[in-house]
Amino acid sequence: MLTQKIGRYSGYLKPYLYLAPTLGLLLLFVYYPFIKTILLSFSLTSPAGQLVKWVGLENYYSIFTSPPFYSMLLVTFKFSAAVMFVSLIVGLLLALLAQSDVRGGSIFKTLYTLPMAVSSAAVAIVFNFILHPMNGVLNQLLGTDINWLNSSGWSMTAVIVITVWQNASMNYIIILAAIKGVDHSLYEAANVDGAGYWKKQLIVTMPSISPTLFFLIIINAIVSFQAFAQIHVLTSGGPYNSTTILSYSIYMDGLRKSQYGLAYAQSVFLFLVIMVITRIQFYFEKKVTY
Repeated sequence: MLTQKIGRYSGYLKPYLYLAPTLGLLLLFVYYPFIKTILLSFSLTSPAGQLVKWVGLENYYSIFTSPPFYSMLLVTFKFSAAVMFVSLIVGLLLALLAQSDVRGGSIFKTLYTLPMAVSSAAVAIVFNFILHPMNGVLNQLLGTDINWLNSSGWSMTAVIVITVWQNASMNYIIILAAIKGVDHSLYEAANVDGAGYWKKQLIVTMPSISPTLFFLIIINAIVSFQAFAQIHVLTSGGPYNSTTILSYSIYMDGLRKSQYGLAYAQSVFLFLVIMVITRIQFYFEKKVTY
């Protein structure tokens, strides 16, 4: 009888034992820091990041009554929107090009995916040399002397282009996989109706891969809001904060100015922004695809 009970309980606990290492890592590195961030956003901290006293909503009041915060927020949304949609469009065009069978196509497919294998910091360092105002390759090719990374008119464009260049490869891979899964009979039916190449993409490919496109919009939004390495390496948020986005502002307030309470509050706000955008996109995905 005792053996049967032990066997029954061991069978009940076995799945949880398999999940225990993963759950432990999630609790330690995801949920615990997340809960601690929320709690410390209502506190005043020492320069070492230790709790000094609870201040309630004072940190949130400080950031929401600061005019520079709204300017930075506008820069954040402009950067995120540009990266989100341009990365998706470039990835879609590359996937359509890779779909067609041409000689040497496998070489181009490999080249399209290479940027994803390189870290953002390494990409930023390489482009720092390319965009150097005096010795940069780009200025030499164009015959110009533009200070790409220290000009308020060009710095944000440069950061967006570099981020898109890296993120487009992820979009390309996922969209190409979705296109390969489209039922070929749909294209044959479109051929019978006399549809050309672009019309087939419009009436067959796009509706068929629309769930994938909505998924990538969410992923691109999250990636763009969390961008940091390229801004830190290339512009350090300048010139005149023209490339300072919310994730970089969190770094500056927390690690540079030791204002951890403000950094925690901005982190919670960033989480809420991403959550709201994700929920809105899921809502529209259901409306469009079902």
